[in-house]
Amino acid sequence: TIISLFFTSCSDENDNDSTSNDLDYIGQWLLTFSGTYEGSECSGDLMGSGDGSTDGSTFITLYEDGTYISTDSFFCTEPDNVNDPNCQGTWSSNTSGVIITSFFSITYLVDEENGIRTMTSELQGEMTSNGETTQTCSKSIYTQQ
Repeated sequence: TIISLFFTSCSDENDNDSTSNDLDYIGQWLLTFSGTYEGSECSGDLMGSGDGSTDGSTFITLYEDGTYISTDSFFCTEPDNVNDPNCQGTWSSNTSGVIITSFFSITYLVDEENGIRTMTSELQGEMTSNGETTQTCSKSIYTQQ
């Protein structure tokens, strides 16, 4: 069995218009949901046996100077992540949300409900197994701490 994953991130060129750093977004954002769905929409049943819950060890910290650092328990562990270019980059915000850039950019849509602020990304991709390709959508939700 051969399994390969391919993800793409699409954004409208206008997403980068009037970018800045909204000071309300500065701070730590904890990954509170992560899951992959079959199909191009991030809805329905998750693929695999997971329920989207996380172990509470993955977060992104946004700094006032427009930089960010990722921390997790696998690849971007503390304190080595501060020197690892794979675990850091820049961020900005616009009317669509937060744009995090390292090797490529991902736009997170920001929402606030009942005083809880979240940022969500949905990345469409493909998974190929045994020569059969399936459309997928991976969804990540970070909650501001």
